[in-house]
Amino acid sequence: MAVKRNGKAVKVLEEDPLLLQFKEKAASKKPQ
Repeated sequence: MAVKRNGKAVKVLEEDPLLLQFKEKAASKKPQ
């Protein structure tokens, strides 16, 4: 699954909680 964030395509594995956690942390760091 590819997720587009900040104009960048990031590949994220649905079964990888670490990546999901990292994404959520980055999202909470940067206001949208």
